[in-house]
Amino acid sequence: MKKLDEIPKKDPFTTPEGYFERLPAQISARLEQKPGLFERPVFRYSWQLALPVLILAIAGIWWLNNSEDDSKSEMLLAQIETIELMDYLADADALSYEDFIEEMNPNGAEADSLEQSVFKLSMPDGDLDELLNDIDINSL
Repeated sequence: MKKLDEIPKKDPFTTPEGYFERLPAQISARLEQKPGLFERPVFRYSWQLALPVLILAIAGIWWLNNSEDDSKSEMLLAQIETIELMDYLADADALSYEDFIEEMNPNGAEADSLEQSVFKLSMPDGDLDELLNDIDINSL
C-alpha cells in the first residue's frame, strides 16, 4: 500500500490566462445589469399563481351557473298552486303514453330529443350497438 507521502503532489487544475484579472470586471458588469420587467422573480411567480386562480375562477363560475338552473326550476315549481298541480296530475293519469305521443305527433328527431331529455340518455348509437352485441342472450 502506498503511503500518502509517496504520492506525487501536482496541481491538476489550471485557470485560463488573466482569469483572475478579468473576474472583478465581469462580476461588476453583471451586477450593473438590471433584469427586465418580466425577468424579475415577482412577475414570474405571479404568472405561476395566476393560472391556477384563473382555472378555479372559471370552474366556480361554471358550477354556480349550473346550480342556478336547479334553483330556477325549483322556484318555478314552487310558484304553481297545489290545486293546479293536483288537477294536472289527475289529468295526466288519464292520458296514456300512447295518447300523449299521438297528440304530440313528433317526428323521429323530436322523439329522440324528448326521450333523451326525459331519460337523460347520452350514449352514441355505435356504443349502443356494441353493447348489444356484447350481451349474451343465453345468460339472461
